[in-house]
Amino acid sequence: MRRSTALLLLCGCRLNFDLVPGDDVPGDGSGGAACSRTVQVVPPSGAADGVLATGGTDTAGSCGGEGIGDLLFGIDVPSGAQLMAATDGPDSAPNTVLYVRTDCDDPATEIVCNRDSGIAGFSAARIEGLSAGRYYVFFDGDAGETGTVDGTIQLLLPDGAACTGDATRDRCGSESHCDAVTKRCVPSACTVAEMFTTAGTYNRTVTTMPGLPSLHGATRSDCTSGGDNGVRAPEAVYRVQLAATATLRVSTASTQTDFDTLVYVRDGCTGAEMGCDDDSGSSVEALTSDLTLVNLPAGDYYIFVDGFSTNTGSADLTITF
Repeated sequence: MRRSTALLLLCGCRLNFDLVPGDDVPGDGSGGAACSRTVQVVPPSGAADGVLATGGTDTAGSCGGEGIGDLLFGIDVPSGAQLMAATDGPDSAPNTVLYVRTDCDDPATEIVCNRDSGIAGFSAARIEGLSAGRYYVFFDGDAGETGTVDGTIQLLLPDGAACTGDATRDRCGSESHCDAVTKRCVPSACTVAEMFTTAGTYNRTVTTMPGLPSLHGATRSDCTSGGDNGVRAPEAVYRVQLAATATLRVSTASTQTDFDTLVYVRDGCTGAEMGCDDDSGSSVEALTSDLTLVNLPAGDYYIFVDGFSTNTGSADLTITF
């Protein structure tokens, strides 16, 4: 791990106004609460930037943030969507704390607080199972640190929801993408780079780049901290057909791997996830992945080589079965 993340209603409506002190701001769709300060609306790009400084309005989350004026954003979450927020953009400077509330003035309504689940120990969180309503995302300084925050806040929309693209505030969730014709979220197929049917050891160089689509993500909650699970990074997919019960090993543990990888294996493209690994590579190959599945039944398995958070680069991949 490393020192480690909008506004759409399913009807397609958007709220693009600035909330000001005293506005009626529903926390969970069932009533209102008066927010005592200005709330920034997340722009369509999903960028949530600003500068943390001493002074100003100082609140804190359950995991930190005391003594520093924070950045506050409001976002409406539609039914079935997830909320993903992060402060691990390349221009972030201070150690950060990220926390989310349903009432911007009430610490008791906090639903998550994170300090280090993104890249380089910046904060990140993906929140599932939310009720429809408005949520308040705070970016704060950890241990009194100040400076520029390069953050993002996004909605991960369910299949069938209206969407604007796959790299915006209102994006489709894991395993789906925004259809260019219908502008709706639809399930994503697996684009297989190569298929292996004969037992042996295979070495391949996997290259991912910023801007490529991220269509898949791990489903196991124990795979990465913060619940990101590769949702923000592009991935490469390989297919292995086992004729009989076998041991399958997938590894990026090599000094030639130059980014923080994440690997997971599924029974079929969208089937059960058989295993997932983030950082089991040796200390020499820090942040690489090494996954071994023993006595895997005969079948058709898909191997995903993904990146932690938004990581991309070149990986030295070894597949053995």
